[in-house]
Amino acid sequence: MNILPSQYYPISTAAYLPERRLMLAVLQDAVEMYLKNKGIASSRRANRICREEEEWFQSTDATWLYSFENICCVLDLDAEGIRKALFRDDSTCRRPEIRLTTFVRKIS
Repeated sequence: MNILPSQYYPISTAAYLPERRLMLAVLQDAVEMYLKNKGIASSRRANRICREEEEWFQSTDATWLYSFENICCVLDLDAEGIRKALFRDDSTCRRPEIRLTTFVRKIS
């Protein structure tokens, strides 16, 4: 019986690098879309996008591979910290000062 090296040796984290980059891109896009559309009351489309992004960020469902919870887990991010930064109460409707580099350790 022959065994392939990949079946014997543990898979390195470098093997998952493209997937981690994709997850980071999904998260970055979600943050950018949310911040871009936050507080735009005159546009129904902007309100819909903002609502959808809020629901995605607030969901604790981990059954979907690209859920917010799973992305944060894979990237070793503080999901609750990101939520607090995005949703802090701001009566002036200014964009919150959030940068993913605050939460993301070097992926590559």
